[in-house]
Amino acid sequence: MTVKNFLLRFFELIRHALKIEDLIFISGQSAIISNRTRYDKMESLDDAEVKVFSQFGEDGILDYLCEKLKIRIPIFFEIGVEDFSECNCRLLCELRNAEGFIVDSHKSLYSNLKKRDIFWKTTIEVYQKLIDKNNIVPIVNNFFKKYKNPDIFSLDIDGIDYFILQKIPLKNFKIVILEYNPTFGSTKSVTIPYDEKFSREKYHFSHLCFGASLKAYIEFMSENGFTLIGCTKACNNAFFIKNDLLHNVNIKIPKENDLEDFTVSRIRESRNSNRKLNFKEGKEKLNEIKHCKLVDLSDGLTKPISEIFDI
Repeated sequence: MTVKNFLLRFFELIRHALKIEDLIFISGQSAIISNRTRYDKMESLDDAEVKVFSQFGEDGILDYLCEKLKIRIPIFFEIGVEDFSECNCRLLCELRNAEGFIVDSHKSLYSNLKKRDIFWKTTIEVYQKLIDKNNIVPIVNNFFKKYKNPDIFSLDIDGIDYFILQKIPLKNFKIVILEYNPTFGSTKSVTIPYDEKFSREKYHFSHLCFGASLKAYIEFMSENGFTLIGCTKACNNAFFIKNDLLHNVNIKIPKENDLEDFTVSRIRESRNSNRKLNFKEGKEKLNEIKHCKLVDLSDGLTKPISEIFDI
């Protein structure tokens, strides 16, 4: 057998023996275990970033927090997972045998998940529906009937997130992850208006007007006993910890009046009126949606973006 044929045969055997997702996990597990040796020396939360099954570096951040808070087998509640291939709590199931609830309107969520090994390897309850502030309540109630002391709540639905958050008994969780809209900047407390059928792409063709600002979440979470401890480098997900657990982390806690670094997003996902990517960046993004309306949470009034941001 030639060397070439041997290598081809070898890699064919490897391909059959290991699924792509297994290879991703093995590589990610190695990176995270290596990263753990640095946890005590990290100065900011984003130093812990490692991407395995999360969209950006959330996998590494969650491992750091589980280690610091001594959460061996996490219980989670995640809203916004698409088909559970790329989301915040997927790796927790693989790496820490986590269990919990997942919620998403993705049409193939349950059918696809049921075919995968992860569905029988751990306990995951699936709710496949488009949620609003009313139908989320019975799901939340069912979650707390089963889990009295959960660990992690994650919310990312690119829409009415702020209004869904108001329906969650946050005091029961240790860690909360919230997707925010960096286009709304660091100084305004705003959210899109409530619409139970809200669609990011339908509200404005650019896909830029969705969710709530980082400041809106910080204020709300502060009222509920949580502190912002950092965000992803991509400036899309904010991590909060319950106040009485803050002493467990060794990183520098961000100041509420110094959030600009968390809203300078380099993601260029904006679309033109033909739904094609046009790669707008910086202040161009806000200017593109200046005629859209937001709720100014400082007074509760719905106003055009141009009025709120004086543009």
